[in-house]
Amino acid sequence: MNPADGSPALRKDNRNRLIREEIPVTGIRKVIGKRMKMSLDSMPQGGVMARFDMSQVVKLKEEYHVRNTPISYTDIMVKVVGAVVQEVPIMNSIQENDLITVFDTVNVGIAVKVDDVLVVPVINDVNHKSLLEVAEETRRTIELARKHRFDQICMEGSTITVNNLGMYYLEGLHPILNPPETAQLAIGRISKEAWVDEKDAIVVRPVATLSLVINHTVVDGGQVGEFMTFLSKIIQRPKEYF
Repeated sequence: MNPADGSPALRKDNRNRLIREEIPVTGIRKVIGKRMKMSLDSMPQGGVMARFDMSQVVKLKEEYHVRNTPISYTDIMVKVVGAVVQEVPIMNSIQENDLITVFDTVNVGIAVKVDDVLVVPVINDVNHKSLLEVAEETRRTIELARKHRFDQICMEGSTITVNNLGMYYLEGLHPILNPPETAQLAIGRISKEAWVDEKDAIVVRPVATLSLVINHTVVDGGQVGEFMTFLSKIIQRPKEYF
């Protein structure tokens, strides 16, 4: 103990550095590390980023808030991704060994911070659920995950993950795929920026960087381009798609 304030005395390593804490790599942290290494070892991964005008997404969220039925940006983006993969079906797939399976059912993973680790529960059959149904399931799933009630939620079966990091000071990122998924869409923070609109006028709009990482064994550049193009169309007119 430190005699001055009663706090634990910090010990030093063999290079005379003070050690604050030592954390064993065990349990879920060890599992995550193994899965991420397996992901990088088994999948050739590539990514793209693009800037999006999020005005209609922000407006949609505010409309529900006014009606006292709050939804999150994650809820909206889960539905957006569900609509996009129907336009680009190869993105709704998994690779297991030498077999690529393309699904009609759309199951979307959501990245959730639980304590100091990231887990990916799954929202099933997204395209047959309303935005409010997705919001309710997402809310319930996140609550259960943060209580470590993983036996009560679905943790597998997704083809693509939505990773919303908009609450942090991040413009964009390059995530690692959650195998055997084909893609992950990461969302950076929404900030007000100067934007040239369809009439070539400079306006202030809520803008975000969206990053898409894919398994290059399954998806090529053309399909990535199609995905990002449809993503832009649906973000601009979400009410027309769900």
